[in-house]
Amino acid sequence: MAKKSWGLPYMGSKNTIAKDIVDTLPKGERLVELFCGGCSITDYALKNTSKFERFLVNDLNGWSPQAYVKALNGGFNDEERWISRQDFFRLKDTDPYAHMCFSFGNNGKTYMYNPALEPYKRALHHIIFWENYGPMEDLCPQVVDIIKEYCKGKDRKGRRLASGYAVADHIKQKGSIEYWQSNPMFRTVKVKWTPERRGITTLEDPKTTQLDPQQVLPSLVSLERLESLVSLERLERVQSLQSLESPVETSSMSYADYKYRDGDVIYCDPPYKNTGGYGIQFDTDAFWDWVRTRNYPVYVSEYQAPEDFVSIWSNEKRSLFNGKGLSKPVVEHLFIHEKFKIYKQ
Repeated sequence: MAKKSWGLPYMGSKNTIAKDIVDTLPKGERLVELFCGGCSITDYALKNTSKFERFLVNDLNGWSPQAYVKALNGGFNDEERWISRQDFFRLKDTDPYAHMCFSFGNNGKTYMYNPALEPYKRALHHIIFWENYGPMEDLCPQVVDIIKEYCKGKDRKGRRLASGYAVADHIKQKGSIEYWQSNPMFRTVKVKWTPERRGITTLEDPKTTQLDPQQVLPSLVSLERLESLVSLERLERVQSLQSLESPVETSSMSYADYKYRDGDVIYCDPPYKNTGGYGIQFDTDAFWDWVRTRNYPVYVSEYQAPEDFVSIWSNEKRSLFNGKGLSKPVVEHLFIHEKFKIYKQ
């Protein structure tokens, strides 16, 4: 069974720990996500629990709350555009589809595909969405027949998966590392994990640059599949969010402008201190001052907090936003101010 994802594709999403956080939060009339990002906490709570009757998703960026509600209402179900590099930089700040599905690492700033790969990804997009093999015929005619064979009779998702396996099997048939190296699309084919290649997830992984190709790929039979269209995988995730009867409100205010209502449960996932990649200036000290001066509990996701806050839940995860773009283990917490520690479950 495929792993379920919650909320929009979004950098720093709490998708993988949404259940734990929602389970830890108390029951209330309305769940308020003041830094909603990809809305994964709301999405999990909406579809899996009866702890809340209504929801408010808020983010200063404005686009993500609107995009989430649009997804709930099926607003992306007919989306099929290919977004070029030029299109992306024209649309990224106003078009949620371009922003979510075509930005590198969901950062909303840089284009997903490098210039060498972009035409091949566009050709795959034409195959998967419209069964149009013309662009791939022009770029890489040697793979067209096998992709047609593998994709025959399949739906869109089936064509996405089948095209990846088709290209990998084509390279296996050629049987040489030199052939794999001859094409930028071929070099995105993934390799099955083996102990000898611990930590190497793709043939173009930076860790392989100091290794002899024969050490990295002792046998082409280890090839698994082409990394075809991450943009389409993200769109499929957005389309899966549809839930037509959803009591979700949206706003784009600063957290400091929020007005408490009886029955609100306030959850905050602010930009983390000493983490990179978000591209905004955030006054962490001012935020903690705001939290400690509330006369109601505020639940905050962070790696660390001032001494007058207590952790009511924690879990080790891996973070990609440590300032160097590298993955490392971190301990994530859910904090409340010490004067509300009686709320600890």
